[in-house]
Amino acid sequence: MATSTTFYIPWDCDDCGETNIIGPEKFCPECKKPRTYFELYDADQNINVSTQPTKGSVITDADQLRKAHAGADNSCNNCDANNPANETHCWRCSMRIGATHEEMRKDSGSSYKGFKVFEKGEDGDHAGRDRSFLIDSFGPHQGREALRGNGEIGEDYSVVEEAKKQREWKRPTRKKASTKAPRGPYDGPNPNNDPYAQSNTYRPVQNTITPKMMMIGGGVAFVLLSIVFLIWGFSSHEVQGKVTSMNWTRSEQVQKFLPTVDSDWRYRIHQSSSRMPVNGRGERAGAQIISCHQKHYNDERYQCGTRSVQKSRRVSDGQTCRTVRIPERCSTRSNGNGTATRTCSGGGTRQECRTKYRTEYYNEDVPKYCTRPIYKSHCSYNTYRWRGMRNKVVSGTGHKLFWPKLVPSTHERVLRNGAYYVHIQFTDDDEVKNKEMKYTNSGQYLSWEQGQRITAEVTNFGSINDIKELNQLPKE
Repeated sequence: MATSTTFYIPWDCDDCGETNIIGPEKFCPECKKPRTYFELYDADQNINVSTQPTKGSVITDADQLRKAHAGADNSCNNCDANNPANETHCWRCSMRIGATHEEMRKDSGSSYKGFKVFEKGEDGDHAGRDRSFLIDSFGPHQGREALRGNGEIGEDYSVVEEAKKQREWKRPTRKKASTKAPRGPYDGPNPNNDPYAQSNTYRPVQNTITPKMMMIGGGVAFVLLSIVFLIWGFSSHEVQGKVTSMNWTRSEQVQKFLPTVDSDWRYRIHQSSSRMPVNGRGERAGAQIISCHQKHYNDERYQCGTRSVQKSRRVSDGQTCRTVRIPERCSTRSNGNGTATRTCSGGGTRQECRTKYRTEYYNEDVPKYCTRPIYKSHCSYNTYRWRGMRNKVVSGTGHKLFWPKLVPSTHERVLRNGAYYVHIQFTDDDEVKNKEMKYTNSGQYLSWEQGQRITAEVTNFGSINDIKELNQLPKE
């Protein structure tokens, strides 16, 4: 439940320096000067959410509470006096609230309880204009004090002349009090000596960059730099080169279709008759089982009963309660009329309960698993396989290619294999580089010629992406 307290705001007199003048007093008890708009404004600036009422400032009277909550005071444009929100004329000078200076000039002939904007002198227009000038320049309070005696100027016009020199004088605008202390990199006095600042001490600037943020930033920067580096490295450019040499190697192997004994699991063997090759092809290995026996194939896991296992669980065991104090949250705001209202909510206590738990142990039957070996039939069988008998290798350079020309006999065949190499050379960044290209097809090898000029696509890392022949270019 929210509660509110309304209290008077103490104010300070700017003229005599009297401080902490309690609330409803609209006149300074020392110099009898009425409270002005600026003095009320300064008092309001001292109000913040944590301001609490001082002793004797709390308002309890119903009529005063009604006035305090009626709204902010209005400032009289003529004498700067504060007037309640529901008043239409100034209590001090009887001027209409909100009237402009032009409107007040027109109403100057009316009868007032206090000061007037203009006063006409009995000794002529000259004195009347001077009295009007003083009051219009300095305001009714200071302007009246400038007049000698009971408003008579007499022969001494020094005050008038001084006022004329200050014709451009304007009422100073009060500086709004700072709501924050100055911030700086070190503790020390306020360098500007700002009298309206609430604190004259710097608050050090806190470092908001944490080690975790620095690590994340460093990781992101590393990834970005790595991406840029890889993009640059894999970027390619073309360079000119030529074929420096060409060489090849060819080999032949004679294989014979011979009987052999092999073994495998029975379910993988498909028995069939063998067939011998003719001119090195058309053969069939076949399979004839010789003998079989049981052999360990793998282990099988199966359920072989149950077993008792002890387990634990958390179960409810009543409640524990405690009394918790509810923090009171208060805030204070100014009513703009010399009073402020402090509103508080919360407070008191409440019961806070939570469930207690205990550990309970119990036995539970779970499946029990065992393993057992699995045996399957493993057999040996007769079959045929190609076996290498003899090899011959020849090599050379250029375009002159030939084979060793081995002659196979009955149930034999010849397997041929060739490797062809083209060597190129190019210059990249004033560095001579060599590249070997290997082919298994003689047709690709024979498409190159020694001394032929080529174009190579090279990355910034130095690897070659592609090599293009320039058949239209002459040899060197």
